[in-house]
Amino acid sequence: LVELFGEDRVYGGGLRVYTALDRNWQRQAYDTVVSNFPQPGPESSIVAVGADGRVRAMMGGRDFNVSELNLATGADGGGSGRQPGSSFKPFALAEALAQGYSAQARLPAPSCVALEIPGDTWDVCGGGASGGHTLLSATASSSNVVYAQLMLELGPENVIDMAYTLGVESELPIVPAIVLGSGEVSVLDMASAYSTFRD
Repeated sequence: LVELFGEDRVYGGGLRVYTALDRNWQRQAYDTVVSNFPQPGPESSIVAVGADGRVRAMMGGRDFNVSELNLATGADGGGSGRQPGSSFKPFALAEALAQGYSAQARLPAPSCVALEIPGDTWDVCGGGASGGHTLLSATASSSNVVYAQLMLELGPENVIDMAYTLGVESELPIVPAIVLGSGEVSVLDMASAYSTFRD
């Protein structure tokens, strides 16, 4: 606001600023970031988005005056994003459903798989189950081996397009490992995209 209107008008001009922020949500976000993590620990951030897609609370770190970064907004806040880890898997699930897969579709789930990708072999472990997993059970158990196979069936570019469709704005690498959390995404992007998943 200061950049747009100048300090005199912002602080003395009687402007009214309307926001979707909720004081109670913001207080809880503040307490979570500031009180629950030790000072020397890793920085953290939180974004809470309401069912209408509006930001209700945002904490970009413990102290902006010290870091001068808003971790919640990633590169737009002066920092970088964070690897999304397994929180990226629901984008692959959404793309699978869009391509006509059933949530009960079953894929093999050995303890480890060696998958052929252009110019290399992609070794993935984690989330094995005798008899395989359905897409639903693979999501519940966060099965890396199932989602790695699914990613190659769907095509990384299609899964990334789905992430963009759902609200991710960070630039993402078009690689199969994105489904296991490679690349960087802002907390705001993830919260915004997840707000599209409703019952």
